[in-house]
Parts: sequence; C-alpha cells; structure tokens
Amino acid sequence: RMLISYNLNLEADSSFYDEVNFILSMQKIEQDRISRRLNNSNLKSQFEDVLVFGLNADFRKVVQEKHELRYGLEVTYNDVQSTATNTNINTEEVTPTDTRYPDGGSYMMTTAAYFSHSWEISPKLILSDGIRLSYIWLKSTWADTSIFHLPFTGVSHSNIAPSGSLGLVYLPVKQFRIHINGSTGFRAPNVDDMGKIFESSAGILFVPNPELKPEIAIGGEAGIEWTIAPEARLDFVGFYTLLNNAIVANQFQFNGADSILYDGVMSQVQASQNVDKAFVYGFTTGLTADFNERFSFRGTVTYTYGRYNDVENDTLIPLDHIPPVFGQAGLVFHTKGLEAEFFTRYNGWKRLVDYSPSGEDNLNQATPYGMPSWATINFRAQYHINKYLGVNFAVENIMDINYRHFASGMSAPGRNFILAVRGHF
Repeated sequence: RMLISYNLNLEADSSFYDEVNFILSMQKIEQDRISRRLNNSNLKSQFEDVLVFGLNADFRKVVQEKHELRYGLEVTYNDVQSTATNTNINTEEVTPTDTRYPDGGSYMMTTAAYFSHSWEISPKLILSDGIRLSYIWLKSTWADTSIFHLPFTGVSHSNIAPSGSLGLVYLPVKQFRIHINGSTGFRAPNVDDMGKIFESSAGILFVPNPELKPEIAIGGEAGIEWTIAPEARLDFVGFYTLLNNAIVANQFQFNGADSILYDGVMSQVQASQNVDKAFVYGFTTGLTADFNERFSFRGTVTYTYGRYNDVENDTLIPLDHIPPVFGQAGLVFHTKGLEAEFFTRYNGWKRLVDYSPSGEDNLNQATPYGMPSWATINFRAQYHINKYLGVNFAVENIMDINYRHFASGMSAPGRNFILAVRGHF
C-alpha cells in the first residue's frame, strides 16, 4: 500500500469559519491471491489493483460562544482493476481464469455534504444535531463472460439519500452525565457487494447480484456515566439499530441453478441480497477505579445481538459477523517512567444457533457445540528511559491455552513474548 496525503489547516476570524481543514489524499493498493489445491497442477493467480482518491474540507465556526457549527464536504473515487491467470506448474502454460472482481474494471464515487451544530442550552444541557446528504455512483463491467456465462455484462447504480442525527447530553448533578442520541444511516452497495465472485468457504460460491438496493438504518443509543467517587467511574451505553432493506448473504440462483461447479468442486450459490428488516442491539459497559496513586483497575464488557427477518419462513435468522460477548479486565501499576498492566481478555460462547447460515461465520470451523469461550492472562509494561527512548515488554497468553477467535479457522497464538524499543527525536 502506498499513501500520499496533504493536509492544510487555516485559522481566521472570518464570517464563515474560525478554522478550516483540507485533506487531499491518494492510495495505491495491491492485493494478490495465489493458490493451488492439493495435488492440482493449476496455480491460480488473482491480482487486484486499487486506486483511491479523496478530498475532505471541514469548517468550524463558533457563534455567540454557545453555538458551534461544523460543515463540509467529502469526495472519494475508487478505481478497481482485477486480472487472473491459471499456470500449469508442469507445462508452464498460462491460461485466463475467473477474476475476483469484474475484469472490465469497477469504479465507485461517493460525494457528501454535511452540517452539524451543537448548542450549550445551559451548563446542564447540551443539544447536538446534524444532517448529511450523500450521493453514491458505481459501475462495474465484465469484459469476458465466457468463464461464468454471466447473464449480464455490467452492473451500475446511483443513489442519493439524506441522513441525520439528534442528541442531548444532560448533567443533572456533578456525578452523573446522561446522553441520548437518535440517527438515520444510509449504505449503498459497494464493489464487494455488487461485483465480487469468490469462494467464501469450501463449497460456497458468492456471485454478483445486480438487483441489490441500498439499506437504510434507523438507530438510537442511550448512556449514563456515573462518577461514584473521585477515584471511580462507571459507564453504560445501550444501542439499537433497525435496518430496512438490510444487505445479507443468502442462497441464490445463478443461471437457474442453486449449485455450480467451481474449481472442480460443486458449490452452493450465494449472493448479497436485500431482506425486509434486520436489527442489531446490545450494550457496552466499563469500570475504572483508582485504588491509590500507584494502582488502578480497568474493565469493559460488550454484548451484541443481531437477527434478520426471514419473511418466507416467518423466522428470525442470525446476522453474520456478530461477535460473542467479550471484554477485558486488568490491574494497572504506574509510577514515574513505568506503567505495567496485568490483565485478562475473554470471549463468551458462540453457540451453533447463533451462527449465520450464510457461511460467512465459518461454521465449518466450529466444534459441534459452537465456538467455546476462552480467557487469556497477559502482562505488558512500558518503561521510559528518558524523554527520547522507551522500552516495551509483553507476555501474551501466559497460560499457553489453545483457543480460537470466533469465525477464525486458525488457533490463536500460544505464549507470546514481545520486546520493543521506541525512539523519539
């Protein structure tokens, strides 16, 4: 990956802004996949070249001390070029094969303008609001449709939609801070959603769906922060999001067939599709406590639940990529020049009934009971030798337990040592 970025920041006492920030950027990304099945003489090489151009302009203006205005615009442009070859490792003969993305090129442009405002109504009440107007354009073309016999040579769409937010922060007393927010969101299908052909797992093939539509989100969250004592703080945030026309992975038909032969394997066809409704809700909570000037405690827990409505079968189906309950808790020691932490990371069970049937969660990598819960014990320390030089040391998974992250096909690292020296000049 190559990234070039230029940032210009200006401050002025003008009628339109107190501060303005411009960012001009360009990324060049190369992502290649080279694979060969066991005992197969064909070496498949898939090459992806992506160019991303971006422009951001953000303005800030304070009006009458109690009102802060932020507004600006964003423009991005993506150029995705995909090529692929098969090489016979015995004869060295090179032949064309299926590309991961459309071989005629994919182009996507997003533009957006936004305006947000915060108002300190009183020392105990703050209002924030905002609106954003987005326009997304996408076009993908297949130059060679002979490999998959696609019933179309291209897909394209353009969508425009507003979104907004409204929130309140209330400070009834010094020890409490309460906030509530409501918002709407908009996500148009991207190149991954509209044009990718790939084997997500053994026996499951994803194909393009030119009929895909944008999904709309309506959500809210509410939270409370309680300063129990000067040395202890507890916070809790609950959230809920409702998705209309939610984009999910599901069974599909390709040229009238629900399974096709791909790379020598009969594979079930799936595609990204719109469903009637989906929802995600959950909470996150954390506790910070200072026992004295040397020792403190930090802990967090997060829980998420997501389902979509299968109208045809009148049932709720798990959404993919929903993690099990997870968190971290640790004891921190800090003194002049040194900070050390002894902590545990943990994940709860991911039961089979909570796995998405799409294959995106790698159900085939789970045990007959799902993915077991796990907890690791870890230690890390950072010592500042002087203002220019520091040393970091860590031991991860001290008990050397065998565990896997949810949806992973590989075991996580065993006992792991890290030593780093950092210099600042």
